[in-house]
Amino acid sequence: MKKILFLLPLLCSAALAQNNWSLQQCIDHALKNNLSLKQSEVNTQINEISLTQSKANILPTVNAGANHTYNIGRTIDRYTNTFANSTVLSQNFYAQAQITLWSGLSQYNNVKKNQYTYMAAKETYEQQKNDLALNVATAFLQVVYTSELTNVAKEQVNISKLQMERTQKLADAGSLAMSNVYDIKAQLANDEYTFTTAQNNYNLALLSLKQLLYLDSLNSFNIEKPALDIIATDLAAYNVQEIYQTALKTQHQVKSAEYSMLSSEKNLTISRGRISPT
Repeated sequence: MKKILFLLPLLCSAALAQNNWSLQQCIDHALKNNLSLKQSEVNTQINEISLTQSKANILPTVNAGANHTYNIGRTIDRYTNTFANSTVLSQNFYAQAQITLWSGLSQYNNVKKNQYTYMAAKETYEQQKNDLALNVATAFLQVVYTSELTNVAKEQVNISKLQMERTQKLADAGSLAMSNVYDIKAQLANDEYTFTTAQNNYNLALLSLKQLLYLDSLNSFNIEKPALDIIATDLAAYNVQEIYQTALKTQHQVKSAEYSMLSSEKNLTISRGRISPT
């Protein structure tokens, strides 16, 4: 049983490595495991809690308590002012309520400030998700690009080898000069250098993608090349001003900045409200 439990993670890793990762799988994995994104999510939850707390601070506070004591032994009787040996029971009960009727609207403005801060944090979180997905897609496409360059360089090496064999045979037969053989050997060496460089670039691109996905760089990892359907669109038909206005309404980064500005304005209003008596 212990051996099975020990081998289970290895088997799972091996099964994972055998599967080719699609672009969507890479993005989903990054969104689930990225530490910076998790930190932003936690920060959003903290701001939500602060908003709830500021709303609760407007409600009245009520405190209640009780005291129950015994005094056993020699005491002074409060009625006769003489010493007496008796047991004295004492009980105290109290209740207290407090509510702020006016504080220059500081409490209300504090709720609005925390609300805008929470909304800004949410937009920042969504923007970070978009940025991470874009970075993963860019790294993924870089892996595809360098992979294709590696295949082309490899084919070129094979072609150069065939040309070298053919040239060598012709030179041995006396049809070509030996200088042609040396030229094709130099070309083959240059092609092999290009192929090695392409392989290194591919490995670096694959490593960059692994780092974005928080995967172990020592484990094997393969991607699934996407089938790209390029849809022809006439970008000239779109008005630049319309694109700009649409971006202002939809970009999370812009919305986050707007909510942060509104939060700062409410914070200024809170400071001014503190001049008013409470």
